[in-house]
Amino acid sequence: MDRLSHDVKASADRVHVSRATMWRLIQDGEINSFKIRGKRYITEAELLRYLAQQEQAERERVTA
Repeated sequence: MDRLSHDVKASADRVHVSRATMWRLIQDGEINSFKIRGKRYITEAELLRYLAQQEQAERERVTA
């Protein structure tokens, strides 16, 4: 069964960025997250949304 959410470290690993970068993306509001019992999580859907947004921005940059 696929995971529905990941902690910050696993999320960073999924999108191939450092943990510090993932925290910065969360703090800057680029990635939405939530807490359960003091631990922060990011949904798989949110990671996919972020990656799609980055891909679209790169396409626009290349074609501009």
